[in-house]
Amino acid sequence: MKTHQPYLFKKNNERFLLFTKGDATKTYESYDGVILTFESIYVKNLSTLQEKKLFDFEEYIECNPVYHEEDGKKFISYIKSNNLSESPATTFDLYKVEVDDEFNTIGDHVLLKEKTYSGFENEQYVVFSELEHYQIFLIFIDKKTKERKQFKITQLVDQLPLFRVVPIFDKPNSIFLTSATSEMTAYIADINNFYSFKKVVNKDKKPVYKCSALDDLLVYAVKIGPNREDRELVYEDGFILPV
Repeated sequence: MKTHQPYLFKKNNERFLLFTKGDATKTYESYDGVILTFESIYVKNLSTLQEKKLFDFEEYIECNPVYHEEDGKKFISYIKSNNLSESPATTFDLYKVEVDDEFNTIGDHVLLKEKTYSGFENEQYVVFSELEHYQIFLIFIDKKTKERKQFKITQLVDQLPLFRVVPIFDKPNSIFLTSATSEMTAYIADINNFYSFKKVVNKDKKPVYKCSALDDLLVYAVKIGPNREDRELVYEDGFILPV
C-alpha cells in the first residue's frame, strides 16, 4: 500500500495523523497522463499506532484530508473524485463531514465546492483553488465575515499547477502549499503576507513534497516508484517551522 497526503493534528491532547493509502492494483490515468492509484482516507493515533479507515467509497479517489473542531463539533474536510467506474474524465470536489470522537461519520457528507483540485475547511476559512483564463487562484472565504481573499498562485510558482494546500494545525492563517516546481517542493504561506512564502526542507536541507508538521514532527511523502504520486510517508523529528 502506498501512503500519502499527511495531515497532523491534536485531539484531546493526543497527536493524530490523517493520511491516504493507495491500492497499487487499482489505477487510472489522469488528465495529464500521470498514472495514479485509487486512494482511501485513514486516521492514525500516533501514540497507539492504531489505524482506522474512515469512508467506504470504492470507486473514488479521496485525498487532502483535514481535521478541525468548531462549536464543540469535529469535522473532516477532503477532496473526492467523481465515480471513476462511470466516467474516465476525472473531476474533484471539496466535501466535509462531521465525525464523533472515534472518527465515525455523523450525518451527510456536505459539498463545499465543486470542481476544485485542492482545498480544505478549518475553523476560520473555506479554501479552494480555481482555474480562470489558464491562471490558478487560491481562494480564502472567511466563514464569519464572508470576506473573500484571492491569491494568484502562478505568481508563486512560475505558471505551474497547484497540487495540494492544507492548513498548519493551531495556525489557521498559515498553510502548506505544494506545487509542481522543478523540485516538487512544499512552501509555507500566510494569508496576511501571502507572497512572502518559505520553502520547507527536511533535516538534510532537501525540499519535501506534500507535507504536514506538528510540534517538532514533520511528515512528508517521498517517491518510491516510477510515477509522480508513487509515494510513502516519512516521519522526521526535530523540525522547526521556518519563520
